[in-house]
Amino acid sequence: MRDTRTERRLLRELDLIVTRLDGHERAAARESHQALAGDLVEDAQVVEAQALSELNYGRLARRARTIRKALVRLQEGDYGRCEACGGAIPPARLRAMPGVTTCLACQETAERQREAASGPVSIRRSARLRGHHFERAVVRYSE
Repeated sequence: MRDTRTERRLLRELDLIVTRLDGHERAAARESHQALAGDLVEDAQVVEAQALSELNYGRLARRARTIRKALVRLQEGDYGRCEACGGAIPPARLRAMPGVTTCLACQETAERQREAASGPVSIRRSARLRGHHFERAVVRYSE
């Protein structure tokens, strides 16, 4: 039996995302015709705004793909089932993250395994001044 309430909620969210993506595309088209002013600060702000807009567009596009995949799983009857263990994913987790495909226990296990495979990472900052920047180093260590 399909969960029509969940399907309506997912479709509503997808519709909102698609509307926002359309708005981004229209704004990007307008901005692409905007010439740089020749002022370093103004041009930097324009470039920064365009970069942030592209990042936001990418985030929304990924979210739309996630919602579409969730709708497919819902139609196939797999929505709300953990891909790893087959158990039920709690409804609160699905409401918070509709595209989630694993229960919390399996997600935590997968994250621990990824962390163990890559090794712990720490960030160390050197107090030595090099030019006008502090040296930063990422150090990997094994136990």
